[in-house]
Amino acid sequence: MPQFGLLLLVHVFSALLPPVDPDEKTFYSMLDVDRNATPDEIRKAYKKLSLKLHPDKVAQRGDMNADEAAAEYEKVQEAYGVLANEHKRELYDILRTPTRYRFYAQGAMANPGALYENLTGATCIDKTRLLGFVSFMILLVLLQPILIAAKIDQSLKEDGALESTSWFAIFVPYWIMAGLGMIVTGLLVPFVPISDRLPLCLSVLEQFSWYLSMIFLCFRWDGTWNSMYRQIFVPVYFAMLLRWIHSFCMLRKIRSDVQRMVTVDYLEREVLKGKDLEDLEESELKDLQSRFLVVTVPADFEPYSEEGVELNDEKIEEQKVEASPEFEAATEIYNNTVSGVASSIVFGTIFLILLTRKLDDRMDGNWWVVFVPIFLERGLKWLLNFYRCACGRMVGDEIIVQMNTQGEAAEKNEKDAAPAESTTATNEDKESPEEQQNDKPLKDTTKTEEKAPAMEEESIEKPSNEKTTKREEDQTSSTENPEMKVEETEDDEGNNIHIDEETFRAWQNAYAEAEESAMQEQAKASSECCNLSLQLILLCLVVAKVQQSYESNDPNNVGFSTFWILFPFFLFFGIVFCCCSLLIYGASPGSLDDLNETPEEDKAGDDPENRPSSENPPPIALPPTANEEETKEDAVKEADVAVEVVQGLDEPQTKLEVKADMDDLD
Repeated sequence: MPQFGLLLLVHVFSALLPPVDPDEKTFYSMLDVDRNATPDEIRKAYKKLSLKLHPDKVAQRGDMNADEAAAEYEKVQEAYGVLANEHKRELYDILRTPTRYRFYAQGAMANPGALYENLTGATCIDKTRLLGFVSFMILLVLLQPILIAAKIDQSLKEDGALESTSWFAIFVPYWIMAGLGMIVTGLLVPFVPISDRLPLCLSVLEQFSWYLSMIFLCFRWDGTWNSMYRQIFVPVYFAMLLRWIHSFCMLRKIRSDVQRMVTVDYLEREVLKGKDLEDLEESELKDLQSRFLVVTVPADFEPYSEEGVELNDEKIEEQKVEASPEFEAATEIYNNTVSGVASSIVFGTIFLILLTRKLDDRMDGNWWVVFVPIFLERGLKWLLNFYRCACGRMVGDEIIVQMNTQGEAAEKNEKDAAPAESTTATNEDKESPEEQQNDKPLKDTTKTEEKAPAMEEESIEKPSNEKTTKREEDQTSSTENPEMKVEETEDDEGNNIHIDEETFRAWQNAYAEAEESAMQEQAKASSECCNLSLQLILLCLVVAKVQQSYESNDPNNVGFSTFWILFPFFLFFGIVFCCCSLLIYGASPGSLDDLNETPEEDKAGDDPENRPSSENPPPIALPPTANEEETKEDAVKEADVAVEVVQGLDEPQTKLEVKADMDDLD
């Protein structure tokens, strides 16, 4: 499989790799060996070149430039390191050039900027090959829906080449793709851990059940079988049952993984008991991996305690695990799996019963009634995501600090329950910094959203009798010791309270993190809402087409074309194809730099001495008035008199004085 992926990369996606330089030396030519050289020949060639290019040997002989020899020696070492390793040599033989090998080995394939830079230097043939692959994939995705739509339209009109074509021929793309999927999944079963083999086998059996159900439907639609649809759908029943079993296996595995989650501190304290992981044997490491699942604890984790509950090592360990991203991901997967199973059991079962009865003519309702469970399931999800998208910021995560007259502070995240430590003091009973450090953990409380902005707008009050220099000294000292600087505010009852600067900044940081998390959840809900909206539109088109065609027996009245159902897909993939074409053929050397370069107009706009012409328009000349003309004539006469005086003087200093007078006149 890795070799197939590399061959596909070199021959199809070569435009995304660095261009081939015909003058570049290969690793084989660096070692002066043949491409089919054996490992012994490569080793001998490396030793020979090492003796020739080693810096100590070059310094002893003095017949070569030391810098050039050192650079050549590094290249030889790199070539030997690749060709002496069997796996690396196989990888290099596929990529062909040292530049491409370095690009792939360094993981640059995951860098979009590097891929685009390679695309700018690719040849037209490589770009065409890449666009051809994109076109082939789009056609492969749309081929099966196009064939089905054409078959339905021509069958309803009773005219066309596909009207008499068997449904087995129409589903040829499905037979190929689904068959390959089952084969690949089945081949992976022996290579996965034993604990994951049962879910994978259930997945293969589920795919086979759907595959078998499509075969039965093709026999029924071709007229080969005249059985009832409740008998044709027997593989569908098994497929749904296998999916439920697979989901329950996943839930059981997630619960087992959660129970095995521990932190590194717990592992070192309770299991290793002072031992180092590097000192353990391989069998012991495997035993630890099977028994425990180490999670990552956030750097800003702070333990919290409920009122009247004492914290111990077990509680802190549990809180660390719950704060880890692994636990959050497992919880999200667990909740999604539970909701999926519940929806499938409730709505899926009801829909399958209604569909079977309608197809067997045992139900008098129309097709809209049959699809009511699907509309309800999709519609409820759409409403939930729309609510999160529209109202998520109003009822989302909120972190506040509430102070009371007893000198207690609270900081809590209503959703994640992630409090922070803070210290407070009232005006009536001020505490020193040493006493504040010994305060008890803060009490967790919550507040409405209207209180949070109020806390953000409260300013720091300082005594009015302090001088400016004294305030500057206090600001400097508060930087070194944050507890020295406090913030005065008032609670709901009008009592003055103090918040140290460190606590207030911690609250601000936590509040900003909660806002960012709420925005991410809102964006996720928005994308899911758009996806569900598209599904509902397509479902309405399908039901309308089935209702119109199923009830009509007139071949001349077939309703709207089935291709209108596929129009959203055609539009989407058409836009994708156009964007890919513009991106591939529009990539040229320097285009990425042009996007990052600041235009000259913007640079000029930032310079106060070189404003754009639009900011300094030329002055508009107005016609002079009568008074202005008289003033101008008087100025001209005085200037003429000054010129005559200058001509009659011989000393240059007098000329300067007269010139200064003329400037004053102007």
